[in-house]
Amino acid sequence: NIGSVLQAMGDLQGAHAELKKCLGILETLGANHPATATTHSNIGSVLKAMGDLQGAHAEFKKCLGIKLETLGANHPATATTHSNIGSVLQAMGDLQGAHAELKKCLGIELETLGANHPATATTHSNIGSVL
Repeated sequence: NIGSVLQAMGDLQGAHAELKKCLGILETLGANHPATATTHSNIGSVLKAMGDLQGAHAEFKKCLGIKLETLGANHPATATTHSNIGSVLQAMGDLQGAHAELKKCLGIELETLGANHPATATTHSNIGSVL
């Protein structure tokens, strides 16, 4: 999508504007549509890159709410959102909160992907970085 391309090009303001337009269109499908969750996550990533950690946290939390409702608590995509929240909390200096989110992510990954999956290994590494 255009927002992701602009983000990759370093145009964070442009990426944010395009993603907000996308969100407005997708919300016509319903506030809890999976594509809406993905767009909230993409907006969160752009805001984090822009240094707006509070805004990023809010977008990732919106994404999590949708994923919990549509995919459930034990879905790998839900785990990824817990990891994204943990990353923002770490950047905000909330290492305990980050650790808690990453542990949620790890629990889901162990259950759904297994102990030897690359995503599980990454989460172990991320947990190590907040300890």
